[in-house]
Amino acid sequence: MPMKKCAWCGFNMRLKKGEEGMVLHKDCYKKHYLPVKCKYSMAYFITNIDKMKEEEKATLERCSAILADISLDDIKD
Repeated sequence: MPMKKCAWCGFNMRLKKGEEGMVLHKDCYKKHYLPVKCKYSMAYFITNIDKMKEEEKATLERCSAILADISLDDIKD
């Protein structure tokens, strides 16, 4: 089986026959591309993968900041 590096994480992935065009692991595809699939085509996503990583990192930082501002006293059952 031929090996190819994943465009997102850089780890090697095994390619089966007919999967030569794959550029992302199945897990990376599900975790990173599917949430933005309605906004970006795969070609644009791969071409601008560094920008996509920065956007995802910024989103996670915003979410973390929001969660850090919520105290346990604010949450009521």
